[in-house]
Amino acid sequence: TRYKNLVRCFHKMRYIPIVDDLLDSIENNLKTRQVVIEKYNNYLAENNWLSVVFSVAVGATFEDYLIGRVISDSAKELLKLDRTVTEIAKEYGFASQQTYSTIFADVVGVPPHIYRANRGMGKLVERIILEKTSWNRFSTKNVKIEKIEPMTVASTYLYKSNSRQSKI
Repeated sequence: TRYKNLVRCFHKMRYIPIVDDLLDSIENNLKTRQVVIEKYNNYLAENNWLSVVFSVAVGATFEDYLIGRVISDSAKELLKLDRTVTEIAKEYGFASQQTYSTIFADVVGVPPHIYRANRGMGKLVERIILEKTSWNRFSTKNVKIEKIEPMTVASTYLYKSNSRQSKI
C-alpha cells in the first residue's frame, strides 16, 4: 500500500515494543476493551504514526483487530452451549445482545445463533504474534541520489511540422 514506503523511513525498533505491548494487552483484556483502548490512545498521543505502523504490521486497523479478537474469543464461549447469547454479550462488554449479534455477523459472516447451530462454521480472527523476522520489511536502505541534468523536449509544434514534411 501507499503507506509502506512511509513506514520504512521510521526506525523499526521504536515501534516493535509498542505494537507487541498492544497485541499482548488485547489478548489479556478481551473482556475489558476500555483498558486496551486507553493504552492505545496514550501511545497514539506520543506516536502519531502508530496507527499506520500497526495496520501494516498486523494487516488490520487497531479497531478492526481488537473487535475481531473479542468476537473470536466470544465465539468459543458460544460453542459451550451452557450460556445464552445475551450472557456472553454482557460478559464481553457489549451494550445489548442485538449489538453483539450485529457485530458478530459482520466479523464472522453469520449471526451467533447460526454459528452455534453449525458448531463453529465461520471465519475467526486469529491471534497475531509478531516475529522479529517479520519486521525486516521495515528496515531502511541507503539510497544514492544522483543529480539529473535538465532535458530538452521537442514541442508538439515541431513534431507536427516534421510529420507534415515527411508526408509531402
